[in-house]
Amino acid sequence: MLQAVILAGGLGTRIDLISKKLPKSLIEINGKPFLAWQLELFKENGITEVILCVSHRAELIENYLASKKNFGLKISLSFDGEQQLGTGGAVVKALPLLADNFMVIYGDSYLPVNFKMIQDFYMEQNKPALMTVLKNDFNIEMSNVIYNNNMIIKYDKAKFDPKMTYIDFGLSFYSKKAFDGYMPGVKTDLSEIQYSLSQLNRLAGYEVTQRYFEIGSWQGISDFEAYSKGLL
Repeated sequence: MLQAVILAGGLGTRIDLISKKLPKSLIEINGKPFLAWQLELFKENGITEVILCVSHRAELIENYLASKKNFGLKISLSFDGEQQLGTGGAVVKALPLLADNFMVIYGDSYLPVNFKMIQDFYMEQNKPALMTVLKNDFNIEMSNVIYNNNMIIKYDKAKFDPKMTYIDFGLSFYSKKAFDGYMPGVKTDLSEIQYSLSQLNRLAGYEVTQRYFEIGSWQGISDFEAYSKGLL
């Protein structure tokens, strides 16, 4: 399996009553931190190596992992430093720790999919990056993707196009080549990099049908609490 990169440096402004004191990764859901749910899902899917990109209250994540003996996984931390680098900048900063190909997930996302199947598809596409997408039939949020024939034709979080009927599912795969030209230490959003890749016809797509779970909002926390009870 590819390395898994978790982007866990966000401030969690929508749930700041909790996130001012704790990074989102350590919010307790049904008796254990959200990060534990993610790592257990990875382990069940055969992932053995995880890189956590951290910033806000990073020392709390570091201490938690040290106390849990890393869940039987090889876990490394990549620190933004004095200033937050954004999701894209965090990946660029972590590149020295990464293999030639790796997958990326957000620190507040729980995605019950077959990672290996999507990984194999990514490796077959001969593109430097792949984005998983979900048909936005239920208007979960504003659509941001035009997807056709295994390719992301257009991805733009900032400007809606009526032809957009898909949304970014929150799981992506990359080769290091996808980040050529991006300098370490510069704040960059991953969506900007994905936008550029889509414009250059370098961003493959994979449609998933499962719903995603997130804990970046109060409703998301409630939904995941209900779902994860069934996993206990």
